[in-house]
Amino acid sequence: MKQRIFNLLYIGATALAVANLASCDKTGGFQDPSFSRMFMPNSALKATTDATTATLSWGGSLYNDTAANKIYYVLQLASDAAFTSIVRTDTTTALNKKYTDADLAVKKDYYPQVKVLGVNGAGDSQWLKGNKFSILGENLFITPSGGDIQYYTAILRWRHQDGLTKVTITNNGASVDSLISADTLFLRNLTPKTTYTAELFKGATSKGTMTFTTKDAGMFTKIIDPSASLSTEITNASSGAVLGLMDGTYDLGAGSSGFAVTGKNITIASVSGASTNVTILNADFILKGAGAGIKLSGLTLSGPAKGYVVDIAADATGVGDITLENCNIVFPSGGFAIVRANRGATTMGTLTITDCVGIGLGLNDNYGIAMMDKIKFAAVVIKNSTFSGFKRNIVSAPTTLAGWAAPITIDKCTFNYFGGGSKAAVADCGANNLTLTIKNTILANTPLNLETVLAAAIVSSTNTPSLSKVFYFNCNTGGATSGPLTWPTGAAATTDISWTSTTTDFTLPAASSLRTAGTDGGCVGDPRWAK
Repeated sequence: MKQRIFNLLYIGATALAVANLASCDKTGGFQDPSFSRMFMPNSALKATTDATTATLSWGGSLYNDTAANKIYYVLQLASDAAFTSIVRTDTTTALNKKYTDADLAVKKDYYPQVKVLGVNGAGDSQWLKGNKFSILGENLFITPSGGDIQYYTAILRWRHQDGLTKVTITNNGASVDSLISADTLFLRNLTPKTTYTAELFKGATSKGTMTFTTKDAGMFTKIIDPSASLSTEITNASSGAVLGLMDGTYDLGAGSSGFAVTGKNITIASVSGASTNVTILNADFILKGAGAGIKLSGLTLSGPAKGYVVDIAADATGVGDITLENCNIVFPSGGFAIVRANRGATTMGTLTITDCVGIGLGLNDNYGIAMMDKIKFAAVVIKNSTFSGFKRNIVSAPTTLAGWAAPITIDKCTFNYFGGGSKAAVADCGANNLTLTIKNTILANTPLNLETVLAAAIVSSTNTPSLSKVFYFNCNTGGATSGPLTWPTGAAATTDISWTSTTTDFTLPAASSLRTAGTDGGCVGDPRWAK
């Protein structure tokens, strides 16, 4: 019995050896034991992508690759996972294939598969499939500044690249092509309060998309010229009124006591949309009573000495939104803060500061850009703005308030020469449940002369701040033992700039990597400085 079992095992082993020998060709390369097909590539099909390219790679076949028996790979790309619609087929002897945005459409999903072509009578291998991929696509468009998008016109700008051919403007499915020869396009005869999509092309290749909405020409409740009394018009305005200011200079005459906006929410905006055309002197608005809020748009706001642009009174309750957009902010005799909201405990809506400039602000007391302490705000958003020459920090909310959480977002901003009062130079969230996000931002030159700041650039003991593409230059603590600030993960030092405390032009050098370092492939810092 034992001998019979041994004989059977011997016969089986011999048959297996013969099969293995038969699966080898004369060069020693292996084929499928069925003799009908080649082995598949021996590792996963992977895609590595960036803004303009995608590279697919795979492992080689187990079959020996010799001069007599060259191994060829067939790579297919399909627009669907079932491979019913093949977009492209390529044959190569390499173990990778690179495509550019000239070969494939950007922001479009492709499904890859690769196989080995048969040799010496063997059939092709089975397909090895990979995960879908897409080329991310460049976006050369520069974010518009506050005055670029108006009621009937828009100015579009983009980073230079040789060979750009046209911009396609689309609205409600209708598209119009504009041939281009420069890095700027001025659009006319647009429709107010309408959303458009612009796409930039280099031949047939997309080089960026951008959506913008023109202003509402019918937004004004009343249009005022400089001969009128702005203070009287504000006093007489109903809640929800939108006051349009014709070009010229207006004086609130408020002094350091502030001009009261009581129990109503109003908007004051330039009719032209150009902040350089309309100036409000003694621009110090103090919100009082229940539900007061304000929006200031397209204005030069000249604050009084020891004053604020917006101040929330101690008796204010349920404060509405506070918005400053496309404003030039100055304090000729020195001021305290752009927004002060720490006089009394209450709630408020969102503070939004966007497309604003305040260079050499002269904020010389311990408040900063936004003093948001002791008030439960819904959110703080500071975007596409430039500020320099201010004490304390950008946002401050150190006093702990229970039962409250809110986000603070700072995006595409430039800050220079700031910090003081022995506080955190960038932001102080204390132990509040605040989610601080800073991205695409440049911060330089801390603190102010003769001032000191904490070693930690940000104080936030409850939530870890989220920083992305944040760059700093010459940021120190000041004082006799001055040392560099410490930063959360996501911030990096830069040597691409050489600003000082007196810098007023923050244009990024033409070759600076900061022009393309943003999370969107565009610039970091206020976009106006990358034009």
